[in-house]
Amino acid sequence: YASCMHLEEPVASVYVGPSAARTTCVAHAGVFCAEDAGDQGKRLNGDEYGAVDKFFVFMALNGSVCVERNDSNSGWTMELELGCSPVFGDQVLNSCAEAEESGTHILSNPDGSTRVGYCDADNGGWELAMRVQSANSIFKFDSPHWLDFTEYGEQGNPDPAGQDQDAKYGRVFNDVPAARVRGCLGMWNASAARCREYSLPPSASGGHGSLRQHFEDFSGTSGGLLLRRGVPEAVYWSEAMAHQGTCASKWGKVGLNLALL
Repeated sequence: YASCMHLEEPVASVYVGPSAARTTCVAHAGVFCAEDAGDQGKRLNGDEYGAVDKFFVFMALNGSVCVERNDSNSGWTMELELGCSPVFGDQVLNSCAEAEESGTHILSNPDGSTRVGYCDADNGGWELAMRVQSANSIFKFDSPHWLDFTEYGEQGNPDPAGQDQDAKYGRVFNDVPAARVRGCLGMWNASAARCREYSLPPSASGGHGSLRQHFEDFSGTSGGLLLRRGVPEAVYWSEAMAHQGTCASKWGKVGLNLALL
């Protein structure tokens, strides 16, 4: 069982300003911005408060913050200012196991490049890898930071198979080897999430593969992930939530976080 974390994450201001072009980038190291940080009610600038301009915010490989207008091919006139999350220092960690504080950190990829990820340092150094929900319900997740996984996805990448618009997958899901996985599930009528941990078996090619490879290797006839051969995960999650038998009657009201170590 994992207790919920209630962290007030500080906000870093990133001034973008007006732009004549549809897309513009500004140099601003040490921050990570959610893809919807420029939308009404989330941006920090007070001018043109009622404007309903829609923006897509993403982080460039050089660390710049980039903004693209989604509802028009033109630019914008407002003094756009984004509220972003500061990254802890400039130290690059090999994994979240090295994180001393929960929050956004810079992490090393297998190919030597870096990514920004959310680390749960309070529970052993897990990195958020994936968030899935169904029925657009509100769930009791293990951490309030996980309610909107698009903040930590690779530009909010959708399901690789194109079938689940509520699932978001990032670089850590696709490419980073995983030896253990931790899932936290909350049902619509649950007061808190409950979590289970599993050791992942070696991949077919030897060593440990990414979570995506494990999903592909252990997909059952129902299309679900089987982390233990021949046993549907619904049974394990049902046990974790203290429900007897299966939880099929409530399965449409379930949210799932996966993190890896």
